[in-house]
Amino acid sequence: MHNSTFKSRWILFLLLVPVAALSGCQNAPSFNVVGSFFPDWIFCCLIGILLTIGVYRLFVGLKMEGEVQPAVLIYPCIALSSAVTLWLLMLG
Repeated sequence: MHNSTFKSRWILFLLLVPVAALSGCQNAPSFNVVGSFFPDWIFCCLIGILLTIGVYRLFVGLKMEGEVQPAVLIYPCIALSSAVTLWLLMLG
């Protein structure tokens, strides 16, 4: 019984660590758009997705979409890397 109590406390500790780490994130960078404040990361993600759609269209135009394998992994990575790069260029 002692072992199961130790495991449950350890699991509870592992679940609470991210909450404690995120408690310091009080002032998120944001800007005013028509009276509403939007976090910058939303715009970076949207632009990253739009850039990925552009890359996909480029691959289709060059008839290379069959060469990009596995597509389910490649396109999200392109979106993430372009969003993070945009974030660093704009706000870093």
